[in-house]
Amino acid sequence: MNDQVQRKNLAKKSSGEPKKEYQKVRIKDTEFCVGDTVQILVNENEYSYGTIERIWWHQRRGKPKAEIRAYFKPKDLFENTEIFSEAELFDSNLVQTIDIESIEGKVLVLEFQTYYQEDYWEENIFFSRAKWNTKTRQLEPPIKDWMKVCICNQIFNPDKQYSYCDKCGSFFHSECVEEAAKEGKIYADCPKCPEI
Repeated sequence: MNDQVQRKNLAKKSSGEPKKEYQKVRIKDTEFCVGDTVQILVNENEYSYGTIERIWWHQRRGKPKAEIRAYFKPKDLFENTEIFSEAELFDSNLVQTIDIESIEGKVLVLEFQTYYQEDYWEENIFFSRAKWNTKTRQLEPPIKDWMKVCICNQIFNPDKQYSYCDKCGSFFHSECVEEAAKEGKIYADCPKCPEI
């Protein structure tokens, strides 16, 4: 048996009573359950997000704890965040233990398609189109495989203004369409559809 396994076994034996686990907890008149996605206060104006995996009572410290699977914000992972939305989060395989009191409220994390099709713009609604793998330090699926739009072939960012063609279902930046029309490259409102 290696040292780490022995230490874990000793810690289990010396901790006395087994941890008492719960399915839900009430904080400031709001009930939080295992499986809820929550906003966590990191410091005065900084929040992180995660899904509650476990809730338990910490015997030695005499306070409730939660194990959360973390979401990452684009700015946590990348220097250039222009292609990402303000409402974008990346699910991950990182599990952290937090104090229950740091949970500020519930949030909703939707799939990307649902988010942009339903036109959600509320403060506590986010979307995720990729998962951050902490071992490989890569997004899955990679950015190169994400939905691209317009004649400029950029990653679709629901925060930006787009023109939409009802005929072909394509999105275009208004400025790209205007520029292409000025240069004589297109003769209709939609660069993909032929002029009628």
